Amino acid sequence: MENPGSTLRAESPGTRTSCEKAAPAGRSGFPDGPSPRVLRLKESFLSRQPRMCCDRALIYTEVYQNCENLPVVLKRAAALRETLVRMPIFIEPEEVIMGHFASRPRAAEVFPEVNMAFMEEIDH
Repeated sequence: MENPGSTLRAESPGTRTSCEKAAPAGRSGFPDGPSPRVLRLKESFLSRQPRMCCDRALIYTEVYQNCENLPVVLKRAAALRETLVRMPIFIEPEEVIMGHFASRPRAAEVFPEVNMAFMEEIDH
């Protein structure tokens, strides 16, 4: 006998998911929209100029130059250690979830050990 829970069934048109059933029809799970705190965080984020964060790239480059004779796995380990010790940490006011690869808000980090091909695009 086939287990009815193991087969996929197409939902009939108009069938609402359990999440949709929990919220009133035509509304999200946030009845009043984003909270004032979330709106302030969004405005703060969008008001900042996007930037490149080179801190991590500088640390990795320095470590790789100083550890040229080590196997790659040890270079990576040393670079990670130095990054964790030296990278600045920022916590924005009102943040609930913290942590970012970059050293400042709305910054994109550079990963020189992975691929630097994009630098050619930036130069052109």
